[in-house]
Amino acid sequence: MIVSAGNVRHLGTVGFEGSVLRVAKLAGSPSLHVRRAEPGDVREITRLVNDAYLSEAHLKIGPRTSEEEVEEIIRDGRDLSNGVLYVASVFPDGSAAREMPAEWLSVQDISRYNGLVLAMFVQSQEPFPTVYFGLLSIHPGLQRVGIGKAVIALLESCVQRTCKAVEEVERLDRPLPLRMRLAALDLRYDLREYYAAMGYKFVQDKPFPKPNLLKQPCCLAFHEKPLF
Repeated sequence: MIVSAGNVRHLGTVGFEGSVLRVAKLAGSPSLHVRRAEPGDVREITRLVNDAYLSEAHLKIGPRTSEEEVEEIIRDGRDLSNGVLYVASVFPDGSAAREMPAEWLSVQDISRYNGLVLAMFVQSQEPFPTVYFGLLSIHPGLQRVGIGKAVIALLESCVQRTCKAVEEVERLDRPLPLRMRLAALDLRYDLREYYAAMGYKFVQDKPFPKPNLLKQPCCLAFHEKPLF
């Protein structure tokens, strides 16, 4: 099975960037607009990620990320082979802020992250075609309302459509063995149950890359989901 480098590079990008999400439980809210993170988002993304991962404070030392790290990810994110950082925002332009009910704005404190409600890192990995996603960070005031599930389902759908396009262009005689991949701390049982409910199964443990930052021994638990 031979697949061109160009199609590998763009796997998973078609249809994801520029997508619009609506989450049923977010009554009175505008749509969520998915786009690539930009240099001007660095401060808000860093704040969003660190706030979202406060639940891991008993497992790790220090914040989840830094402005320098986020800036580097955005700078290096030319395509999926390097990894791309995406965000979902309620403020794609000035009009969205005027459309949103004032009471919803105040309760959810959307302004703290300049309209960002989600950040997500996506990368094409080996063996092809495998799409990894991580650093999934959701606004603390908007967790458990279905945003994460909605954006993961959207990513899966976009990747599947792109794989179908690759199969047609390359005239392959059988479907590509597409899979999704993620990693979570093995002691985050809540996350493991969350992803298991969406069809992700544990495949292996790997050592945590920076063990000096751990407050207690743990490792990265990798989960995968076939999409073929």
